[in-house]
Amino acid sequence: MVDFPLDEDKIDSFHRNVQSCLRKEGYIGRVTFTAFGHRVHSSRMMLESVHRDIMLLRLSNRFARLNYMLLTMIDYAAVCPKSNFMLIIKGMAEENVQVVPIIKEIQKKGCNVLLGVSDYDDYFDYPLEVQSSCTIWLWEKLLKGHGPVPFVSDDEDEDDDTSDDEGSSPKHAETVVYWDVEDYPVTDFVSFKEKMRAALVGAGYNGKVSIRAYGEKKPSAAAGITFVYEGSKRGRMHRMLVDMYLRAYDLETTSSAPENSMVITKNMMPAEDEHDTRFVYLLSLLNMRCYNVLVALPDDYKPEQMPFELNFTAWRWSDLLTGGCPLDGSLVERLRDDDRNNARVEPRVPQTQPKSDDIPIDCTCSLCVRSDLS
Repeated sequence: MVDFPLDEDKIDSFHRNVQSCLRKEGYIGRVTFTAFGHRVHSSRMMLESVHRDIMLLRLSNRFARLNYMLLTMIDYAAVCPKSNFMLIIKGMAEENVQVVPIIKEIQKKGCNVLLGVSDYDDYFDYPLEVQSSCTIWLWEKLLKGHGPVPFVSDDEDEDDDTSDDEGSSPKHAETVVYWDVEDYPVTDFVSFKEKMRAALVGAGYNGKVSIRAYGEKKPSAAAGITFVYEGSKRGRMHRMLVDMYLRAYDLETTSSAPENSMVITKNMMPAEDEHDTRFVYLLSLLNMRCYNVLVALPDDYKPEQMPFELNFTAWRWSDLLTGGCPLDGSLVERLRDDDRNNARVEPRVPQTQPKSDDIPIDCTCSLCVRSDLS
């Protein structure tokens, strides 16, 4: 609603006309709306109603709005495959936001993506593969309930990028490491990989380990590590979240077991998250779907700063570098108890630290139904 503002008395007609546009194109199912607006300081849940069928979520800047919009779209697609999504966003030039790659990935999973754009300049900013595969409306046409932009092209190029899907052992789930090398640099990547594996095995994580490193420049000796080029801090945090959610989507659509996600990055907590990525909250959503979260913390991190809303295993960075043990579980539990007593709120997730074989038998989600549980 920042890119495309509406007067209050126009919201109801907009709601009706969007539904009319969709019906004319054959989309006759239920339509739900979520609007995104601006707020100087956003918190986890700042929802307000602007219409009987439209909820408004306010976030602090355009990057934060796009980041959260795209990640929740991925998350919803994992729960409700074959869905239709309409994105009404202005411009493709927002730095560090992976709009086109996410659209392509969602389409590969069988979802339809529809777009609302401000004008033809905005329309032609999208690559041909998006113009040809998405139904796209100009904003002024959408407001009046008119039809989408017709696509005409003499030459269509399709990219069929495939990714390797590797399964997880039922007894020893894979651990995927998402590592910001700018926040936590090392001089010897080979040694670090060995120490990290030792630390994970020592904590009971015995499955395969895959490492994704995010930074400005790929190191010369980083064999066995997938490097993702991202220069800015917010770009790295955004790409980590996108990669985690797309990975979870792949696992859930193939009925694979959940895996362990290890996050090595700074400034993820809300008080430190100046880019408003909602990093910890988005991790907690994965947590509640039975994904284990592991984190590395700076050595000078204060106990009260730890992400209590997560079900996590935590290492101090210096301990991880030496292949050492994570923080003692009783310490984590005690800190959580102190935090709950201070905040006087109930935790949103079970206060345990399950590993791949410790998922409770009474969990009924499809991902927790394992053949080896009786």
